[in-house]
Amino acid sequence: AYAAAKQSALRLVGRPVSTWQDFDACAALGLDAFVGKLHLTPRPGNPVKGMNPAQTIILQLMQMVQNNEDVPKIEAVLKRDPALIYKLLRFINSAGFGSGRDIQSLRQAIAMLGYAPLYRWLVLLLATASTSGYSPVLMETAVVRARLCELLGQTYLPRGEGEHLFVAGMFSLLDRLLGLPMKEVLDTIQLPEQVVQALLGRDGVYGPYLALAEACELNSDLVASLAASLEIGPVDVNKAHLSALAWAQNVAA
Repeated sequence: AYAAAKQSALRLVGRPVSTWQDFDACAALGLDAFVGKLHLTPRPGNPVKGMNPAQTIILQLMQMVQNNEDVPKIEAVLKRDPALIYKLLRFINSAGFGSGRDIQSLRQAIAMLGYAPLYRWLVLLLATASTSGYSPVLMETAVVRARLCELLGQTYLPRGEGEHLFVAGMFSLLDRLLGLPMKEVLDTIQLPEQVVQALLGRDGVYGPYLALAEACELNSDLVASLAASLEIGPVDVNKAHLSALAWAQNVAA
């Protein structure tokens, strides 16, 4: 049946590909696509080698932004990586950002962006700077998860909490993207205690929102009960998930 299908114009999709053995078997057959969650499962014998130089600089910048360091100090660190300068200027001058004028200096870019949006941009950039072979699909998953966490909490938590939810969602996959244990990731940057609780045990104020976002990814039977515990209706969960998916498609680092 497989041989006959390969001779036709059909595209062959393997599903559910739930183990790396399944993946290797499907790849050997030459299937066109695979459906599964293997990007969340480390491949045996193929460890990621930790942070690269770009990620180290980004983490340093994130810490500086959190500490409200002076713009010249942040500018000095950015200048150590020409690629980061290019990406920041490209982002600030993009049609999506809509600054309305051409920004050509780092100082102008940082001033125009502001510290909170700069921190979010750095969080996104940290994931895209991964050299892991799984980085594209993991990056998309992390962005959707972060935005979904933020949207789920928008109506139910005080204004300003959304930024913490976004960071919790992004950081929840940084151990995979950086190739480091989560505790080691958390040792590299200071995060609010409630964010740390969410990352380590899905506890605290933000933990249940992160758990709900993860359940949505996996189409888990737990979605209904987790949403009910947060007093979020099924329709609102679906709207938030669709909105997060659409938002992630437009994110360009």
